[in-house]
Amino acid sequence: GKLVQINGDEPFIYNVYKSKEDNKKRYSAIGKLVEKEIYRLLETECDLDRVPIPIHAGRNDPTSFIFMSKGALSQKYLLIIIHGAGAVRAGEWSRRLILEEGLEVGSQIPYIKRAMEYNYGIIVTNTNYNISESTGSRRPNLIRNRLLFVNSPSKRSAIIQSSSNRTVPQ
Repeated sequence: GKLVQINGDEPFIYNVYKSKEDNKKRYSAIGKLVEKEIYRLLETECDLDRVPIPIHAGRNDPTSFIFMSKGALSQKYLLIIIHGAGAVRAGEWSRRLILEEGLEVGSQIPYIKRAMEYNYGIIVTNTNYNISESTGSRRPNLIRNRLLFVNSPSKRSAIIQSSSNRTVPQ
């Protein structure tokens, strides 16, 4: 999939307004639509489940979710995908690449599909997202530092991490 102008096959244009702020708002709104579509594709095309984390969160604890293939932790091989810092979310390497080059370049979907061909269990992290963020909370992203995969019988695990995300499971 590639984002094009609504009235033809012209590529997406970032700046359509004279106001830099209006263009930024437009880009942000389109980014939210991309996020929802990527989540939908992770669940439908990649057959991943949305799993809340932490599982036993308290009422006021920040929460998030990851995407995980069925039986991921019991597979012989496990692939953990960690996106970069910033506005990107689970399933995205770069929103700008998604918008300019398409899903094959800017999303994690090709990596996921390829790993599934080789029977890898898949975990797609969502380290930049906390449910508490949507309520206006400015608390630090605690989920980012709590992401831990334990008790997995996987004999081999691979981690693919984009850019300078400061999160590495330990």
